[in-house]
Amino acid sequence: MKLNTLFLILLSLATAFKVHAGSHYGKITKFDLHSDNWSKYDVSDVGILSFYVEGLPNSCNQENGRNRVVITTEHPLFNAVLSTVISAKTLDRALYVNYLDSCKVRDKAWDFGYIGFR
Repeated sequence: MKLNTLFLILLSLATAFKVHAGSHYGKITKFDLHSDNWSKYDVSDVGILSFYVEGLPNSCNQENGRNRVVITTEHPLFNAVLSTVISAKTLDRALYVNYLDSCKVRDKAWDFGYIGFR
């Protein structure tokens, strides 16, 4: 009886935290910085970094999705990610990108997971 309960608890925990969609290793082909509502100037608007990675699958497996990942200025790692993306593009080096299984920030872009050089 206790073993079945423990198994059910572990199974629920394992499925509750599934947010990882995928990871990819590639070079930055381009990046853009813009506000969420880029057609109207508003200093209280959130900033967005969109970076495109060669070979990245189309966002959220949409046929018209883009091979980009986005992160907002509200994210605690925004400045570090911006520096990493600029460095990788400037040095023409590949980096490791993890993206979440969601396109909430922009409908045609993967949401940011984590990033790093390997």
